[in-house]
Amino acid sequence: MRRLIMVLAGLMAAGQLAHADEGPALAAVSIEPGDGGVTIVGRATALEGGRYEARMVIEKSGTSGRTSTRQGAHLDLAAGESADVARVGLSLQAGDSLAVTVEVMEDGAVVSRATTQTTY
Repeated sequence: MRRLIMVLAGLMAAGQLAHADEGPALAAVSIEPGDGGVTIVGRATALEGGRYEARMVIEKSGTSGRTSTRQGAHLDLAAGESADVARVGLSLQAGDSLAVTVEVMEDGAVVSRATTQTTY
């Protein structure tokens, strides 16, 4: 757990907890340490009010195998409003690799993408 916290602190310092470029909405990924693993949160923030679709894709691989999950949400957001796309808890072991992508779409087109990848 101590190593996990140190890795996450390093990612935060290096700016690798992802935040996307400007558009009508922003995608963001945060990874929060917990007991024996992490909680991954994908968020969307509207810079302009509107209806958005969002998805978060998580891929984890390591000694215990490979897993992938995809979560999505339909969001009606006012300008400046944020909402979770998804919140997922994962157990991790030393050597596990994790890749997370959050995309926010408007009218079927991706307007913002945030991605982070790391090995624990």
